[in-house]
Amino acid sequence: MIHWGTVADWLVAMGTLILALVAIFQETIRGWVYRPAFRVSTKTEPPDSIKVSFKETDWTLRAHTVHLRLWVENVGNATAMNAEVYAKELRRQRVDGTWEQVVAFPPMNLTWSDIGGIYFSRIAPEMGKHCDIAHVTDPERRHSVGEGAPALQLTDQQ
Repeated sequence: MIHWGTVADWLVAMGTLILALVAIFQETIRGWVYRPAFRVSTKTEPPDSIKVSFKETDWTLRAHTVHLRLWVENVGNATAMNAEVYAKELRRQRVDGTWEQVVAFPPMNLTWSDIGGIYFSRIAPEMGKHCDIAHVTDPERRHSVGEGAPALQLTDQQ
């Protein structure tokens, strides 16, 4: 006759099997429960839209730039590692309240404000970081901050 063991033997065997599976797949199981989640926002006021003045060492003005930035906040329950922001498209709200795509904006990875790279090492839960969308510089002064050639001056003879 086959002896199948007691209920206690079966419970111990099942418990051991479950613990072994949890040990093997603990990172996967943890990923189901603990994960970063993001909320992205922007406003037309500081600190999301700011004016930056570039000055020479003698404090004379080189140029003003206006920066538009996104606020990327981790609202999840785990730290985001090597975070990056990819902008598939940019939309602007029209006066009538509808949204339209800005066709001149190409899909791209955005750079993190103040560090310049596309990867940010960590964003802890309930913390955030600004990401640059764009900036505007006076065309007459773009060359003074290292942005292309000076603006062309058209005259009546051209």
